[in-house]
Amino acid sequence: MDEYGRIHFPSTTNNDIWMNTNELIELFGIIYPTLKTNIKAIYKSGALMNARYKDVSNYPME
Repeated sequence: MDEYGRIHFPSTTNNDIWMNTNELIELFGIIYPTLKTNIKAIYKSGALMNARYKDVSNYPME
């Protein structure tokens, strides 16, 4: 993250970024229940309907 709060990710060949639970919690400065609630809300909203993704909502969180 730079001094302006922008997050920079390394370039990937397929534009996919995968992070585990602990990495996301640290990145956003939140706690586990907040992360889980927001992930569920994203799936429920349908925001990913046209995106390529693997449904991981039933996977155990680390």
